[in-house]
Amino acid sequence: MLKLRGRTTLEKSLIVFSVLATITTLVFLITFAVTYTSAMEDKGTEPLRELLVKNGAWPVIDTVWIESNFKIVPTLVKLQAINLDPIINMFVSTDFKDSSKRVIYIDQPSFGMPGRDYFLRGRDDVMLKAYEEYGINLAVEMGTDRLAAEADFKDLVDFEIQLANVSVPAENRRDGEALYNPYTIANLSVAYPNVGILHLKNM
Repeated sequence: MLKLRGRTTLEKSLIVFSVLATITTLVFLITFAVTYTSAMEDKGTEPLRELLVKNGAWPVIDTVWIESNFKIVPTLVKLQAINLDPIINMFVSTDFKDSSKRVIYIDQPSFGMPGRDYFLRGRDDVMLKAYEEYGINLAVEMGTDRLAAEADFKDLVDFEIQLANVSVPAENRRDGEALYNPYTIANLSVAYPNVGILHLKNM
């Protein structure tokens, strides 16, 4: 179980649920390859475990994971390098209004399932329950106690449901002008001092 004592609600969301959702998205994508590639099957879950360690570990299975050492932005930057964008979608591209500039775009996240709508069908939806059970079974296969895995994945799915509810649907994202809200990294650091925005310079 993840330890949340002594944290504010915001810190819990950023530190605990963020790392769960971040690494779980990575887990699902890599596990697909592990399951359906015979060479990977011979090695079991070891390639996945190695990749998780490289990208910040996974507290669901890591008994020595230290919450205070976790930094969300460096982890997101690492994941972005392998084309994963959970929690926050970050990427470098040409400035929408000035093609001579390259800027860091920060947007709403992708989800563990194909889209936000999957998380808005109710907690008893068969697809949502299968998604949760898949993650639990994977964690158990990698050595986690089942009750602990069930508790962590309940938190994870509940958090993704909250993200889906505050995310903007595709039909409301067609106005590029309305989505254009430029900040400098310095300004972001002032606005969100506890998140570690300066690590974005490594992108």
